[in-house]
This record gives sequence, C-alpha cells and structure tokens, in this order.
Amino acid sequence: AARAREDEATAAQLAALTAERDHAVEELRAFCAVVGTDGGVNSDGPEASSNYDRRLQHSVQPTMRLSPAFGDVDEDSNGEGHEGLFDSEALDSQEVSSKAIKPADIPRSVESCSTKMFSSDGSVDASKEPLSPLESFVESRLETWSMFLVLSNVDFMFAQLQLVGYEQSRKVEMDEGRTSEEITHALFVLEHVFNALFLLELGLRVAVFRKRLLYDGNGIIWANLFDTVLVIGTSVDLYVLTWVEDVGAVNLNIFRPLRLLRLVKTLRVLQAMKFFLKLRVLVNTVLASFMALFWSFVLLSVVMLMGALFLCQGLNGVYDDATIDLSDRQWVYRYYGTSLKAWYTIFEITFSGGWPNYARRLVEEVHPAWALFFFSYVILVMFAMFRIITALFLRDALAVAAQDQEAALIAEEAKRKNVAGKLAAVFKRADTSGDGMLTFDEFDLLLGNPQVKTMLSLLEIHVSEAEDIFRLLENENGEVSDSDFVKGMMRIK
Repeated sequence: AARAREDEATAAQLAALTAERDHAVEELRAFCAVVGTDGGVNSDGPEASSNYDRRLQHSVQPTMRLSPAFGDVDEDSNGEGHEGLFDSEALDSQEVSSKAIKPADIPRSVESCSTKMFSSDGSVDASKEPLSPLESFVESRLETWSMFLVLSNVDFMFAQLQLVGYEQSRKVEMDEGRTSEEITHALFVLEHVFNALFLLELGLRVAVFRKRLLYDGNGIIWANLFDTVLVIGTSVDLYVLTWVEDVGAVNLNIFRPLRLLRLVKTLRVLQAMKFFLKLRVLVNTVLASFMALFWSFVLLSVVMLMGALFLCQGLNGVYDDATIDLSDRQWVYRYYGTSLKAWYTIFEITFSGGWPNYARRLVEEVHPAWALFFFSYVILVMFAMFRIITALFLRDALAVAAQDQEAALIAEEAKRKNVAGKLAAVFKRADTSGDGMLTFDEFDLLLGNPQVKTMLSLLEIHVSEAEDIFRLLENENGEVSDSDFVKGMMRIK
C-alpha cells in the first residue's frame, strides 16, 4: 500500500513536470517563430522549432532541469554563448544573427544554467561577477584574523599603559610597581609587530579592492576610512614622532600638534566593536541619535541655567545674615556664590544622583522654603524630563536595531549569492562534456583537484567522501545538474 501511494505521488509529480515541460516547449516554439520572422533564422524557422522540440524532449530530465537545452547564456555580443540553444543538425545551413538573439529574449520560465552568479536558492543573478579567491579570503578569513588581531592589540595597549604608568610614578616620587628592561624591550617589539600586521592587512585590502575599499556605489565606506586613518595615524606615531623626539635638535613647534596622533591608537577599542553585533547596534544607536542627544542636552542646559540663576540670585542675601553661622555661609558661597559655581552645582545635582548633599544643608541651616525648589526640580527635571528623553532614545534604539538586523540579513544573503556563484563556476569547470550535467567520474575528478579543494575550503565547505556526496545530489539518471550541485553544496556548507 505504501509503495502504491508512493507510485501515485510520483506519477502526479511526473504529470505536473510534463505539463510544465509542454508549457516551456510552447514558449520556445513562440520564440523560434519570432526569430524566424525577424530574419535572425532563415525561412525554415518552424522546422528549426520542431528540432528544438525534439532536442528538448531528450534534454528535459525528470527533475525539470532544462539547462542542457538552453546551454550557457553568455552576455557577450558575439553570440557564442548561444551555441547550446540550437541543435547542430538543424542549423547546419543556418546563420544565427547575434542581433536577433539576445539573452533577454530567451524564456526564463525555468531555472537557467548561467554560471555568472547564482542566488541563495540556485537561481541566476547575473548582475555581478563572483569574487576571486583572494577577495573571498580577504572578506572571510582575513576578517576573522583581523578580529583577533584587534582584540589582542587592545589587551596589549592596556598592559603597556599599565607598565608605562609605573615608570611615570617615579617622576612624582611615588614609585609604584616594578618594570625591567627586558619587559620594556618586549613591549617595544610587540608594538612594532602589531603595527606591521595592521599595515599588511591594509595593504591586502588596498591591493584587492583598490578604490572600492573606501568608496562604493552608495558613497564613502566610513568604517574602512576609519580603519585606514587609524593605521596611518599609528604608523606616524611610531615612526615619525619617535624619530622627532630622539633627534633633540628637531624639536620644532610644527611637530607638537602631531603628538595628538598618539591618542588615535586608543580608538582601536572602537574598532573592536564592529566585530560584535550587539555593540555595533549600540554604537549605531548613539550615532543615529546624536541630534536628539544634542537637542536634549540643549534643553537640559537651559533648564539647569535657569535653576542656577535662581539659586545664585536667591542666596545673595544669605552672606549678610548674621543669624546664619559663618561656616554655613562659606559653604553656601562655595557651591552657589557665583553663577559658574551655581551652574556646576546644579549640573552635579542633575546628573550625579547625590542631590541631597547639596540641598539638605540649605533646607536645615538657611531656610526650609528651599525644600520647595528642590522638590519641584527633582520631580519636573530629574524624574519627568529624564524619563521622556529616555523613552525617545529607546524608540530610536529599537528603530536602529531593526535596521541593523535587516542590514545583517541583506549582507548574509549577499554572502550566500557570492558562495553560490563560486560553486557555479566550479561546476562549469568540471562539466567537461558541456551538457550541463555531471557524471560520477566528472564529480570525483572535480573533488580530487587540489585547487578545487582549496577553493571549497575557503568557502568553508569540507568534502571527504565523493561517492556519498554524489549519491545525495544525483537525480534518477545518476547525474547532478548545475542547480542541484549549487543547492546541495550550500546545504553541506
């Protein structure tokens, strides 16, 4: 009974495929008729159409792969990419015009076998060429190594500054910690090793991507520009500033602004954030909310200025009041005596969270009415206004997180398309017969090629048993089509 149900399902599937094949045949006949009337084929266009039909009947597999019938469609203008479209016997006396037949004219109702670029599901995306193996290495393996290099460099800078701090403590007669010449020399060597590795990484990226490293169709790539400036600034610090300091006679004022470049390498911590999605979302949120942050601070500054002027003006009469203890009047002047002191105090009240330290003495020693001011300020500013601003930032954070997630999905899809395009190129190389199908001998020869193994390894596809993999991908005729190969290898990946 199970076998019967399976046979019925197979028969239904074959019937559907047959109907789809017939539909494709009708499209091809219509296309051939159009070519014949346009003069692209001689007047025996209908006869050629019947030849197409016969070839199509032989080429269509049960899995509905029409790629052998269509051939590989190239976008060159010389027409060579269409040689698999026509039967050689039917076209012995015919000349196909390259102007009459264009890739856009060929029916796309079924999966194409063009190996320019496959999408993640095996369909064609001929809009861009696949990346070279070196480009793939730079975008995959090099990114991973770069992540570990940046994180290691951040740890190194932390340890280096700790030991430098020990040396500086002796200049102020504090003498904390211990260092040695061996450790200092090791740190010196490590610093140059790190910088050389960063220069090598930048050189590889420039050699591979050239101007695309800093600029693409959407504009400037700010992350790569930041990395480039960081590497150049660190190199200037190591090789220019060090030389200027060693040569005492070249202590010119023009070189003093270059000392600020030493602060550039501390930005390496920001560079490490791009490797972590959650940190990247937070950084993008801060950057996207910069204007909201700016105007929020402007609003708070105005409110704090009003509070500072109110306190400074209201407490002016305290200094002449002999009933208040002198120490209390001195305390009032220390915190509220001038507009700048009052503004800084109100800043601490607003952001430090220790507002009772600045309010209780005024309420208890000067006048209880000041409690009303602090009560109103805490409720309106520190409670209500802060929570409104926090809600606005939370809304922006959610919006940026959604955009970042969408961008991550787009990047992942682009990566899958790139891998699929490379696999399609591998298939085309292995298809020595040119029929759009791989036999086991061709497949085994393909996986035995060291260059192919290296390419698949760079794509993070590890194959060991060729026969087992082939059995997973083959169709009922014991062959593997182009799209089955791409889809199957993507699943193995």
